Order: sequence, then structure tokens, then C-alpha cells
Amino acid sequence: MPLLALLSGYLWGSIPTARLVARLSGQRLAGNVGALNTIRSVGLGAGIAVALLDVAKGAAAVLTARYALDASAGWVLFAGVGCVIGHNWMVWLGFKGGKGMAAAAGAVLAASLIYGYGWVFVAFVGIILAVWRLGRNLVLGNAAALLCLPGLAWLASHSTAVVLAALCLDAVIALKYAPDAIADFKRRGFGALGPDEIKPKRS
Repeated sequence: MPLLALLSGYLWGSIPTARLVARLSGQRLAGNVGALNTIRSVGLGAGIAVALLDVAKGAAAVLTARYALDASAGWVLFAGVGCVIGHNWMVWLGFKGGKGMAAAAGAVLAASLIYGYGWVFVAFVGIILAVWRLGRNLVLGNAAALLCLPGLAWLASHSTAVVLAALCLDAVIALKYAPDAIADFKRRGFGALGPDEIKPKRS
């Protein structure tokens, strides 16, 4: 059952939402298969749709593990990890994908509501928004929230398995963010820590 929870999470995550939305919009999506690239390549509306669908994937993975597979709390969260792995390395796209932040947010949202710790999700999103507001850099906001996630998980659950799942979630997302972050830092130096630009494609 634990491995089934992980596998079902992977299958949910591997649904190529960005490609599907781009195709429905009559356009092709090159590069990262995620919401931000969809905003830049297709448009704001399409990007928002992808973000919401990716959040839904993360939530669906967790809900499936909890209610269809009756998994324990730790494995419910590992289903979320599986979803992020599936999103980041989609079998249908030659193991390419996005960066997994929206899917992770969906998993955190669903798990927080299932176990009665909605404040964890509020804190998680609040950290992202606060850092983004202060530094105008979404990557830094995401990084700050991910760094805090294991601590939030411990405060909510006092479960080693849940904290381990949170650490694994961090690691999986870091694997996709690190190459771009390193390349950006080499190109821009400490300017990479400054404001980022998210320019929607104009139709």
C-alpha cells in the first residue's frame, strides 16, 4: 500500500497540464512545463489555469492516498512527494517537466485540511508572498517556504515520517531549481537575488 500511494502520486503528477492547456490555446509550449513558463509563452490566463490545475494534482494525490488507499499520514505526504516527482519528470514527456512548486502547494493544502492544520498551508503560502513582496523574487519566496516546511511539519505533527516527507519534498524541488539558479547566479551574480520579471505573453 505505501508504494501504491507513491505510484498513484506519480501518476497524478505526470499529467502534462501545461502542455494540454497550451495545446487547447492553439500554441506549443517549449521549455519548462509549468505555470510561469506558460504565462510567458502563452498568456496570463493560460498560466493561471495551469497553476490551479497543478495545485489540484498535488491535492488529488494526497486525497487519493488518504481516502482511496487508506495510507498513514507519512505515506499520504509521500504521495505528495510522488506527485512532485511525476510533475518534474513526466514519463510521457521523456522524463522532462516543471519545477513542482504548485503541485507541492496542492499537496500541503490537502494534507493540512485533512489533518486539521490549515495554519500550515497559510504559513507556507504566507512565507512565499511575504518574501516575494519584500524582494520581488518568487524563487527566493519559494525557497524560504520550502526551508520552513520541515519545521512547520514538525510543529503540526511531531512525526518523524511527516518531517522526512517534507524534507524529501524539499529535495525533489531543489533538484529542479538548482541548475537554473546556479546558471542565473553565474550570469548575473548577486543580481540574481534581486527582483525577477514575469512578463505575460501579449496576444
